Amino acid sequence: MYASDSAMNAVHQGGTWQELTAWWPGQPGLRHVVCDVYGTLLKVSPGPASAAILWQQTWARLLPRQPLIAWEEMTHRLQAMVAGEHARAGRYHEVDWVKIFQALGGNARLARHHAWLQRRCELMSGAAEFLQRLRLPISLCSNAQAYTRMELRLALRAAKLRDRRFDRNLNFWSYEQGMAKPSPVIFSRILSMLQLPASQVIMIGDRRDNDIQPAKAQGWSTWHLRD
Repeated sequence: MYASDSAMNAVHQGGTWQELTAWWPGQPGLRHVVCDVYGTLLKVSPGPASAAILWQQTWARLLPRQPLIAWEEMTHRLQAMVAGEHARAGRYHEVDWVKIFQALGGNARLARHHAWLQRRCELMSGAAEFLQRLRLPISLCSNAQAYTRMELRLALRAAKLRDRRFDRNLNFWSYEQGMAKPSPVIFSRILSMLQLPASQVIMIGDRRDNDIQPAKAQGWSTWHLRD
């Protein structure tokens, strides 16, 4: 565990979801939870080995009149377009995968299927119990895409939870804003919307660079998730 930082009047701890659940009852000063998604709420595993075949079937169903872009070729084109957009836009820029798919002749449904074939997502061990016990408002702050909502919703449903548990008015999705963590603007904007002292807001995340360090810099409390 990390020590409390009394100089900032904020707590900085770390551990698993189970350790967070046990530690939480002794923290009455916290009033809002902000949580990362990938690597924090969601564990990401590789997609099916038959992705190329399933992709061909999906393309035929969704875009029957357009020439097929094979799985490997689509992946190559996507990577090239994303890299090019990041290079043009600079630091903290976030792309919108749906727009990229549209530029390649696809659509939002195709983008969701591509994500589904790339990987599988499930809730991290212990995350469901914490969410069930938590009585404070909670929102999300994630470098994400439109398909992230689908992945989270399905993972929560498998644990008999609903995504309405998270405050939709306060969720930050990078693809919607065109801006990604660890931009300090994101953390400053969230804090302004919450209208709470920084130390009363806790950031839960697995990455020091994207989650913990920028939250600390704004005076937030933090929990560094270590699975």
